[in-house]
Amino acid sequence: MWDLAMRCQTQLRISDLNGIVGFDRAIFFQTAEVLGYDVDAIVVLINFVEQGMLEKISEIKSGNFGRAEHGMQLDNENFGVSESEVHG
Repeated sequence: MWDLAMRCQTQLRISDLNGIVGFDRAIFFQTAEVLGYDVDAIVVLINFVEQGMLEKISEIKSGNFGRAEHGMQLDNENFGVSESEVHG
């Protein structure tokens, strides 16, 4: 499931009011089928993946992302990991 979520990370539904609201499910399910996943199981699991993703995005936006807990230095511009974290 993680592999599928990572492959579809750029296929998100965006709302004018709320920002990211979840994955584009049609593309998510098509990708799952192509990769040989059990699409019936994915239909159930996608809700949990989206919920976790949206909770983490909310944490990051509110500034409550556990930097010490995760050992990450966040880039304020795009919420990404800093260059020094990537390259050691």
